[in-house]
Amino acid sequence: MAVGHALPKDLACTVITHSPTIAAAQNVSAGLFLLGVTGVRSEAGPTTGDAEDAAMERALAARAADTCVLGSAEKTGTASRSAD
Repeated sequence: MAVGHALPKDLACTVITHSPTIAAAQNVSAGLFLLGVTGVRSEAGPTTGDAEDAAMERALAARAADTCVLGSAEKTGTASRSAD
């Protein structure tokens, strides 16, 4: 996180990170965000059981041109307890 904060705001570059938390904090944008989910229900949409993960994933999806939900057949029609 410290490296990201140290980069000049006007620096034109491509940064690759494996950390979604860092990506969200650095206000990155993406062409495609691949969203892993706990479940997918028509009334709740994609869900995860962790509120912090849900907030971070919402931020990343908002900054991406497209979001693809990665959910297998057994996740369809289910939702996590928090339904976030």
